Amino acid sequence: MRIVTITVLLILLCVGLVVAQDTGPNDWSVSYKFRIGNPMRKLIEVEAEYTFPARTGEVMFVLDDVDNHFTEGYRKHVRVFTLHDSKGEKVDFVEDTVGLYRASGLKGTYTANYIIVMDHIRTPSKLGLDDTPLMWGTAVIFPGAAIVIYPKDAGGSRIGNIDVTFEGPDNVVFITPYEKIKHDSYRVPSLNLLRSEFWALGDFAVKTYEKGSDSIICAISRVGLGFTPDDLWPRIDSIIDLYVSIFGILPPGRISMTVYSTPGSAKVTGTHNYGAVGTRSFNCLIDEKTDKSQLDSQLGLIAYNLLSFWTPGYFRPSSTTQLDWFTTGTLNYMQLKSMLKLGFISRDDFLAKIARTYTSYVNQLHVKGLSLYSMLQLPNSNERSIYSFMIVAMFDLMLNKNTDGKMTLEDALNSLMHSYGGTDGYTELELFSLFEDLGLPEVDSLINVHFKGTELIDLDKILRPYGVSVRLEASGEADVGLLMAGFNDLSVEYVEPDGPAQKAGIEFGDVLSTLNGFKMSNATDLNKLTSGMKPGEKIKVGFERNGEKKKTTITLGNRMLYRANIRNPMTESARKLWKSLMSK
Repeated sequence: MRIVTITVLLILLCVGLVVAQDTGPNDWSVSYKFRIGNPMRKLIEVEAEYTFPARTGEVMFVLDDVDNHFTEGYRKHVRVFTLHDSKGEKVDFVEDTVGLYRASGLKGTYTANYIIVMDHIRTPSKLGLDDTPLMWGTAVIFPGAAIVIYPKDAGGSRIGNIDVTFEGPDNVVFITPYEKIKHDSYRVPSLNLLRSEFWALGDFAVKTYEKGSDSIICAISRVGLGFTPDDLWPRIDSIIDLYVSIFGILPPGRISMTVYSTPGSAKVTGTHNYGAVGTRSFNCLIDEKTDKSQLDSQLGLIAYNLLSFWTPGYFRPSSTTQLDWFTTGTLNYMQLKSMLKLGFISRDDFLAKIARTYTSYVNQLHVKGLSLYSMLQLPNSNERSIYSFMIVAMFDLMLNKNTDGKMTLEDALNSLMHSYGGTDGYTELELFSLFEDLGLPEVDSLINVHFKGTELIDLDKILRPYGVSVRLEASGEADVGLLMAGFNDLSVEYVEPDGPAQKAGIEFGDVLSTLNGFKMSNATDLNKLTSGMKPGEKIKVGFERNGEKKKTTITLGNRMLYRANIRNPMTESARKLWKSLMSK
């Protein structure tokens, strides 16, 4: 009996030891205090407190973000990382990778001190200026991932509670999208949110927009801009009022936005801006040379970024090549349309911009020698983004026309947000069904023709009811009249009807092999050859058809480009459609 009792006690003791070794998946807590240490050297001093209720195995202390977007650049800017236990004794750790520290057997509360050098403006990330922390005097904008070193075990993070506190002068404001628990102290609900959001420190004017329990905290820098916050507040008011009128609500939760100056431009006047967006935060970096008179032209980025928090951000397409085309196109198009509704651009500018965008897209296809279909296989191509913009513009204009002004894209966005906002997203089929319900029954065939196929949008047909005429003009540049399937795929994907290639006998599916006797290596060879030639000149082309080698001579044509003219005055029908399109 005694042996059994001892055995049971040993078993219970072992179980207790196991439980003590691992008390749960989110049993660690961390808190951070930070301040600007030396503005001239752009230093941020951080004190981190880590609590481990049970003895740990190996713990890695790392600085990174959700998708390693910033990690490579930031880790090398960590200085003098130290770790002490609750008695003040220094804890040894191993640093076999820059910015990554490993220790074992930790239990209780530990304090780390380190310094982050925010000098990325001198050594920008390879991703560009908009991914780089910017500091002006004592003000700085940066992702939280740039300064937070957190503990991680072999199975991943086990962090539960996360608190962040800023210590600094009263005139320096700390802007985050987190819940405020006391003066300059915030509770962060998850590690992923901590690693994805943008923070701001500095001399900012702050205004909060609230509706129910939801809010947008807007901060405008008092330093470095060529205007005052009072110049910008009415414009931001109008943007938020417009979106609230469309959707009826603010985006759920707390969102922070920062308007700040960037000294990165070499331009004489400020005519552009940058920005970066987190899950619940974003910043707009306006060129320091921008003055009050140029503000309207700069507000597109604020309108674009704000809309992204109302627009469902996840679209489940039928294939990865179509990933998020609708969301991307919608943001770009609604940015333009919002600026029009708010009076920041004119009607002529709006419609001409649509036509110019389309012209740019078509021209880029020809320059690269690629077909629409092949371009759609490249998820990050700029031309793909332009085309998604055009498809969304087409939906909006056709919805408005087909329903005699009763439905527009805003109705679709409102339905999508209320049906799928905060869920796993919506499918292509659900999107098609919605457009059909809103009065665009041919949407499925339109997608098949314009997005999945190789036919281009009939721009003149779409824009003519709105007072814009589109015509083709000879550019004076040589044109072959064909597009190929891909960069390394020399098969012909598209032959322009009655164009130079078709007249020379080239057909869909032919595989090009030689140009003027030289072997082709990729699709750009054709453009390189013809870029310096004139319409009417000839090139000799070798190709294969069904395994048979053939030759032909193509007489180059004159590349035709789309030009748009605003028709003035508008017809009564166009005026009625335009009025309904712009109505709130």
